[in-house]
Amino acid sequence: MAALYSYIPVGDKHFCSDGNLVALGWILALNNRRLHLDTLGVQFHQIPRILKTLFRQRGKVNEATAGRLALPTFGHLCLRVHRGYKLFDLSSRTATKIFDNDMDAAARAVEINAVREAAKLDFAPDLLAVDSDNRWYREAYMPGRRGSKTVQSDPARVFRETIADHLCQMTAIRPIETISAGEYLGKLLDTLTEDLADFRCDELRNEVHDFVAEIAAQLQKTPDLPIHRIFSHGDFSFVNFIYNENRVIVIDWESLQTRSLLSDFYNYFLTELYYQRSRTNLVAEINDALVLLSRKLAPEAPLLADDVITHKAIYRWFYYLERMHMLLSRDMSDNQLNVIRRSMGIFNEHESTIRQIAP
Repeated sequence: MAALYSYIPVGDKHFCSDGNLVALGWILALNNRRLHLDTLGVQFHQIPRILKTLFRQRGKVNEATAGRLALPTFGHLCLRVHRGYKLFDLSSRTATKIFDNDMDAAARAVEINAVREAAKLDFAPDLLAVDSDNRWYREAYMPGRRGSKTVQSDPARVFRETIADHLCQMTAIRPIETISAGEYLGKLLDTLTEDLADFRCDELRNEVHDFVAEIAAQLQKTPDLPIHRIFSHGDFSFVNFIYNENRVIVIDWESLQTRSLLSDFYNYFLTELYYQRSRTNLVAEINDALVLLSRKLAPEAPLLADDVITHKAIYRWFYYLERMHMLLSRDMSDNQLNVIRRSMGIFNEHESTIRQIAP
């Protein structure tokens, strides 16, 4: 049986209490700025409190240790992530994903294969090891500055400098899939119906149903239109970007799937609107970015390049449905309910703005 390591909660994070805690404090302090530990929520001034809590709680087995974790691999600190935990070993610069016990083998294999596929990209973390029996995989830890949810941004500039090239690279990872708009819409509606079947908030369920029905009504007008689906991160936005000098590294590929052509493109820009990081409504910036993306795709993927411009609205509407499915499939909490409601509001507001400025 694999050894288990003990992790003690401090705030919304856990820290490994096994080993020398003085050495842990030294590692946290030494690496804080160099490895940008603030992106993991560890500020330099918090280190004394972290160590004090670990010293007090180590070895105790009582109600004071509620929330303690026992996990089969080592990391200096541990964060809760979707369907598991992520452990960061600051000495070896690795990040290990531990799956929840109730996640079945098939679902684990899908995520591991997705991360392995993403590692082919030069802006994604390398996959270093997999241990299916003990329910984990390990990636390289990518230090750098993470996008801030509160700082004003210039998404158009970042798109021109790096993101457009990233999206072009991603189109070449998998063969392009083509499906009629009507068939793809039917698949998405079936999936969303399943998502809503056990939804615990009746009022929000009705709001989502009405939102989906309105988008579906638009897409039903072109049932025979060929829709191209490509390799997609699924949550492609600044919250999953690590800015390292002149590079933008993309992390958290767990939700990788085949999605419609512009799913990641629209998620990149509309997440900026969600967090109100941009001073504009981004309609002009999005149109300019679509032209740039089309030009970059044209030499290798002329069919996709044409669709980027010609059917941008169709792909935007498909993105809304794909995004709602992702949000509905996450662990549901009061905060997640708010995220779903606010996302629909952003999408509706964006559509309204487009209609207002359209010639």
